[in-house]
Amino acid sequence: TRSSCPSCCLSLCRSESDQRRSESDQRRSESDQYQRLFRELFPEDGSFVRLVGLSRGQFEELLSLVGESLTLQDTNYRRSIPASLRLCIGLRYLSSGDHFHSIAETFHVALSSVCKIVPQVVAALWDGLKGELLAAPGLERWRSVAEEFRRRFDFPLCCGALDGRQVLLKAPPRFGTQGQRAASVVLLAVVDAFSRFLVVEVGGFGRVSDEGILESSVFGQALTQGRLDLPPAAALPGAEHRGPQPYVFVSDETFTLRTNVMRPFTGHFVAPHKRVFNQRLARAQRAADRAFARLASHWGLYRRPAETRPEVVAEQCVRATCLLHNFILESEGGEGPEDEEGPGETEGEGPTNEAMRVRDVFTEHFSAEGAVPWQNPVPSK
Repeated sequence: TRSSCPSCCLSLCRSESDQRRSESDQRRSESDQYQRLFRELFPEDGSFVRLVGLSRGQFEELLSLVGESLTLQDTNYRRSIPASLRLCIGLRYLSSGDHFHSIAETFHVALSSVCKIVPQVVAALWDGLKGELLAAPGLERWRSVAEEFRRRFDFPLCCGALDGRQVLLKAPPRFGTQGQRAASVVLLAVVDAFSRFLVVEVGGFGRVSDEGILESSVFGQALTQGRLDLPPAAALPGAEHRGPQPYVFVSDETFTLRTNVMRPFTGHFVAPHKRVFNQRLARAQRAADRAFARLASHWGLYRRPAETRPEVVAEQCVRATCLLHNFILESEGGEGPEDEEGPGETEGEGPTNEAMRVRDVFTEHFSAEGAVPWQNPVPSK
């Protein structure tokens, strides 16, 4: 009898464990979380968009691209969370910026699961989509972008709009001065004329300027060293007499004037022909403004300090939103609305003589043979 007791106890424990596991699997199977969430949380496509930031069709397409990397094997003790539900959880965090506790309650999963799923989803998005949606531009791609800027914004030889934004993070313990509760990373990006991201660099945890990020980034170093595979210098339209000029990127006053980076003239008193240059540059810069504005309005991650650990997840989350931004634009046709005519609004250090010469050539061109009807006329002397 004594020898039979341990075996009976072991059998009873196994039975109770199997029963609990069976009940847990049954609850998940009966509720079918993914389908139940569709019925309860997404009664209409609009509510689906509000919850995860994508339409049903876009979600299904995205799932087909990254679902395999999010699929985990079932174990003897529990069934894995479906890839579809994992993707929903990751997208919910990016689209809302909600606390992990809130997301766990919304999707009826453990908090520990959400903490693991969000990094898995953003990593899967980056690995699965970057080759198609954020591939490094080559010579012909730069040429195509320059033609788009010439047609849409009347700015020739422009390979993209360069800009940066700070993304707030919840500061880690013992960060910064006493009472400081937020840190940040900087998103540095180059966008095309349709506000699609061409280059994305994320870094500068703490306090680093846009220019500082540019100088230390892979893109910035390649730009400085002439390794971006930009097209060779060419004449501005109708201005062959001015000689060949380099292809450039437009930026705001936070960046240094470089041979390949044009920034506006600054100061309280700017000559009329320089104001024209500023207008033309600011109009082209709208492409970047629109991209960042859409990021901020579409993804809640940009509207409140992120809860992720900066050194592990924050940069991946920011990159993932840029990929998703391109993904949405591509699914919607790839082209934004035509830019309305009219000047933009505008208000770096140590530019080289060559950089100033290039900007002066563009400035003279915009006030002479390159003038367009919408720009402010230069008063005659």
